[in-house]
Amino acid sequence: MCKKSLIVFLILVFAFSGLSFAKSKTAIPKVVMLGIGAKNPTLDESRFPHLNFYYTPGLVSKAQVSSNVKALAALSGIAKETFEGEPKLLADIWNEKGEVFMLFDNQSVCATLGYNILQQDDILKRLCADRKSLADNFKLYVKKGKTAKPAKKAMKLKKSDFMVGHKFPNFQVSDPSGNITNINTVLSGQPTLVILFQLSPDLDINAAKESQAEASGKAFAKAMLAGAAGGKATGLFEQIEGQLFGYDAREK
Repeated sequence: MCKKSLIVFLILVFAFSGLSFAKSKTAIPKVVMLGIGAKNPTLDESRFPHLNFYYTPGLVSKAQVSSNVKALAALSGIAKETFEGEPKLLADIWNEKGEVFMLFDNQSVCATLGYNILQQDDILKRLCADRKSLADNFKLYVKKGKTAKPAKKAMKLKKSDFMVGHKFPNFQVSDPSGNITNINTVLSGQPTLVILFQLSPDLDINAAKESQAEASGKAFAKAMLAGAAGGKATGLFEQIEGQLFGYDAREK
C-alpha cells in the first residue's frame, strides 16, 4: 500500500465507520460541541451546519510533548491531554471524566449525562447515567418539555451523574470566529445536548491531504498521525450530523 493510500485508509477508519444518514424521527435538541482548550485553526466547522461549536481558550494543556505524541494520545482512546486554567470545573470534568455528553433542559439544568457517545453504533440508543437511552431522554426533555429536578446537594465529581440537577457556572466560551459569550447564554431557552471534545491546536489535520504527505520519514509520520487524529474528531461530528440530522457532512 502506498503512503498516500495508507494515510487515507487511517483517516477513513476513524471518520466513516458505521456512518448513517437517516434523519432521526426523534425530537432533537440543540447540539453544542464544547471544545476543551483553544480552537484548532485547521478545523473547518462550517462543514457541520447543525452543530454549534464553542471553545475554552482559558484552558491550557499540561502536556509538554510534541504534536506527534498528542496525536497518538488522541488516537489511543486511553491516554489524553489534561488541562488547567479556567473554567476550572470544565478542566476537572475533562481530566477526570473525559468524553462526557450532557443533556440540559430548557432551564439550563443538566437532566442527564453519559460518556463516549459513539460507543454504540446508534447514538440514540446510547445509555445515559439514568439508564435511559438518549432517545428516551430526548422524548422527555425535548418533545415533552419536562424540566430536571434541581439538585439539593453540592456537585460531587466522583459520582457518575455528577452534573445532574446542576447548572454550569457562568464561564466564558468563544465561537470559531473568536466571539466571546457565556455558556449559560448558549444554553438558555431550549434543551441542549453538550458534547465535550478535544482537538489540539498543534495538529494540522489537513496535512495528510497535501503534497508534503508524500514525503518520507518524520514529515510523513507527522502528517499521517495528525490526519488520523483529525479524522477521529471529524468522524464524531459527521456521525452526529448523519444520525441526528440526516446530513452528510463528509468532505466531497
